[in-house]
Amino acid sequence: MHYADFADYEQTVHEFHKDHGITHLSAGNPPCCVQCGGSWDSMGNYCLKCGETSESQIEPWFSWTPCDCCGDPQGGNRHHASGWNNRSDTHWFVICETCAYYAEYGCLDDLAMEEVEATREEAEPYEADGDLEVAPPDEEGKMRVTDCHGNLVDVYEPGSLDWWEWLEHFKPQD
Repeated sequence: MHYADFADYEQTVHEFHKDHGITHLSAGNPPCCVQCGGSWDSMGNYCLKCGETSESQIEPWFSWTPCDCCGDPQGGNRHHASGWNNRSDTHWFVICETCAYYAEYGCLDDLAMEEVEATREEAEPYEADGDLEVAPPDEEGKMRVTDCHGNLVDVYEPGSLDWWEWLEHFKPQD
């Protein structure tokens, strides 16, 4: 995963937690038996309705359903996950393996994190040389800042303080 994609991924996961009011996310048992919808016994070991063991339902399964956490629409393994907060409100989700790993360890797997680190240098701000130029907003509303050699120094995102400051320079004059 590219460094910029990882930053977007982390932002999406953060917004998911915020939107659902959860502080913790963990892959594990579904809230009820997926075979019959029955309740688990008091220890959570087996279904009271059909006798199915909860352990058999912890395993991931393949699905084309988008991940509830990151929204990834690609097919892949999915996990049942519970999200909760300090008020002990619990919510149930279906998440992809990437989100299950990220929820457990706070990062991606080693191979993915190596790729993120390898592409970090490309995404980090360039040391400016000489005067800076700010381009008018592009189709996404972003303003690109370059030095006198055309090297990208920064990108002002729509709504940021720098963006609002520079927006005045690009308004049509009456």
